[in-house]
Amino acid sequence: MEHIDVKIVLRKLLRNWYWFALSVIICLGAGFYYLATTNSEYVVTSTLQLKDQGLANKGSSKEQFLKGFELLESGSELQDEIGVLTSYATIKQSLENLGHEVEYYQYPNILGKVGEKFAKPLYPAPFKAELDTASWHLMYTPIYVSFLEGQMYRVKIETKENVPTYYYNMVSKEVIQKGYSVVLDTILSVKHTLKTPYITLAIKDFDPSIFKSDNEKSYYFTINSIDDVTSYWRNSLIHEQITEKSNITKLSLTTSVPNKGIEFLKSLNNVYIQNDLKKKNLLGQKTIEFIDFQLQGVTDSLRTAEKNLKDFRASSQVIDIESASHNLVQQLNALDEKQSQLQVQTKYYQYIADYMSKNGDVSDVIAPSSVGIQDPLLNNLLVELNKLNAEKISKGYDGTSASPYIQVIDSKIQATKKTLAENVNNLIGANKIAVQENSVRISELKKKMSKLPENERNLVDIQRRFAFSDNIYNYLLQKRTEAGIAIASNVPDKTVIDAPKMQGKFPVSPNRMFVLIVSFVVGLVIPGGVLMGKEFFQTKIESEDQLKYYTDIPLLEHIAQLKRKEANDPYVGRSYLAHTFRYIRHHIDVQMVKHQGSIVVGITSAKSGDGKTFCSLNLAISYAHSGRKTLLIEADLHKPALAEYLKSKTEIQAGLGEYLLSGKQPGIVETNYHGLDLLKAGQLQENPSDLLSHPRLAALLDTLKEQYEVIIVDTPPVGIVADYLLLSRYINCTLFVVRHEHTEKDEIKRLNKIIQQHQLVGYMIYNGAIISRDHEDYYGKESKKGNYASK
Repeated sequence: MEHIDVKIVLRKLLRNWYWFALSVIICLGAGFYYLATTNSEYVVTSTLQLKDQGLANKGSSKEQFLKGFELLESGSELQDEIGVLTSYATIKQSLENLGHEVEYYQYPNILGKVGEKFAKPLYPAPFKAELDTASWHLMYTPIYVSFLEGQMYRVKIETKENVPTYYYNMVSKEVIQKGYSVVLDTILSVKHTLKTPYITLAIKDFDPSIFKSDNEKSYYFTINSIDDVTSYWRNSLIHEQITEKSNITKLSLTTSVPNKGIEFLKSLNNVYIQNDLKKKNLLGQKTIEFIDFQLQGVTDSLRTAEKNLKDFRASSQVIDIESASHNLVQQLNALDEKQSQLQVQTKYYQYIADYMSKNGDVSDVIAPSSVGIQDPLLNNLLVELNKLNAEKISKGYDGTSASPYIQVIDSKIQATKKTLAENVNNLIGANKIAVQENSVRISELKKKMSKLPENERNLVDIQRRFAFSDNIYNYLLQKRTEAGIAIASNVPDKTVIDAPKMQGKFPVSPNRMFVLIVSFVVGLVIPGGVLMGKEFFQTKIESEDQLKYYTDIPLLEHIAQLKRKEANDPYVGRSYLAHTFRYIRHHIDVQMVKHQGSIVVGITSAKSGDGKTFCSLNLAISYAHSGRKTLLIEADLHKPALAEYLKSKTEIQAGLGEYLLSGKQPGIVETNYHGLDLLKAGQLQENPSDLLSHPRLAALLDTLKEQYEVIIVDTPPVGIVADYLLLSRYINCTLFVVRHEHTEKDEIKRLNKIIQQHQLVGYMIYNGAIISRDHEDYYGKESKKGNYASK
């Protein structure tokens, strides 16, 4: 991992404070805009008990008293009940009379068109847009309504070109698409109705205050289909059991208009409870209809038998029969009653078979026990089929029958219906056999009775028919009474425990404090992240600590970044630069204290532009000012620059290059600084690096050491060419110059590797460093970072 100097990072962050301020202002502005344009969301809740165990127990007692009404009680599982409650059909039925297809919004009119961005949903609205149910109305497009003095209102509609428009009929609930655009801007009185091909509108139930001139609100409304509204509320509705085994379910939804959410949940609870009660009563009503149909035939038979008995007694003067025939009559009556019951049962079985062939489910089939049939298998199959259909309704009420789960339920329903059909067919066959057997027994008894006297025989036959019809009539009448009592005593076993209400007093979103805090943090993170990212990918040296991290070469001194004037004329008065090179000179003298004779100081760098020539010149001037005879050698034969610094003409005498090439005696030039001479590089030569390996260089340096106390050698960058390695054998002390935010970190690594490989002894000078104002305060000079670095 690259070394990152925390102090540098903090200094950069503080130096760019204005970017942080600007970013925070922009992000907070964006946060306020988001809060102003985002609708507040509220939570509305309601709690229902879907299966009342106490009522279920009462129902069981009632069933024991009223034999034969098991299917009147709800046997659905809790999950099925939740599925029915949250089904598409139940929610749609709950919304049909609420008028939620029209959504109202208000916004500040002072902002004009921009104010629409700050529109908020409104419910209830201060007016009602009454739409003609027989007309087609433009959907999804904002219909702007502004109110003027004198109970006038203005309607504006404008759709985009080449964008399809949709129209909705309030009665048929049908949606159609049309291609033409709509533009409308009209003013009319609230007493008049706006009639157009795309909307028929009247303003009703309005608040008079909206017509005042100081009204700062404008309004618009949109029209949606009932299917759109149903899908919205169904997707918003959340249900959960308060405990795993509880029958109590909590309904909740998040909405920007809590009053509308409360109204929806109230309607949903009421529709669900009423549908459940209606379903129970429907089963009882069908039972009564079936019994009434049977009573019609029995009543006719009873009336005929009663008339025949009366006429026979009147004509024959016979009131009673002998006790001898009494037992035969009782047996025959019992068989006739059984025969009638078998016929009723056969009719019921046939009713079930016909019903199954015409209907997809048996949710409202008459219970078998209600007509005196106590068959556990038949009853269980009907209950199971009823449960499967209820489960299918609860899971697939929105029409998504293609799901694998619904297909599995369909398979179970088909299998159960097949089993039920087989069971009914078996029962019909069994009943036919029982009817035949019973008929045989009746025939045998009638043969015995035929031996009785004719009058007695006729009387017995008439009394038997009358008693039979009377018993059947009383039985059916009892069952009808029981069914009526069951309907009258039916109560919903679903209960609203907590009426719909808004949870808490404040919106759950957006969280204003959280949004503002996030905006503030983001405002800090964005510029901070940019600066940190830039710092992470920074490839150049930025501090002395980084320099120490990348190399083991000791740091001798740093040189502050200077202004142009001080860099061009550094040795005027008590300049900071003069004191800095005195420090460098002192450090070199300390290191060379044991060295005898002249000292040779070589100055190089990792690459061009680090300031080695600048340092060579100023170090030489510092030595000359100290009274020591100093020679400055321009040994960079590739890009000589010292002569330009000292404003010396290079064509006057031969330089170092000419001497090494041909042995021509080089000319040493006096500079404008007392005690400082210059040996120039001379003309550019071919293969200058090879010239530095010539033996003449050693002879020249030996001669110069006898004439000068200090020799400063300005060399090419060691990180680019190998010239310095050829010169290093003649140098006593090496100074490696690196420059702040110019020298690459990889170049420092390479420089350190070269020094280790060739065992060079030297010190680092950190050029262009950013230092504190202490030097400025002490020297009276400005030393903070300027526009130009030392070169």
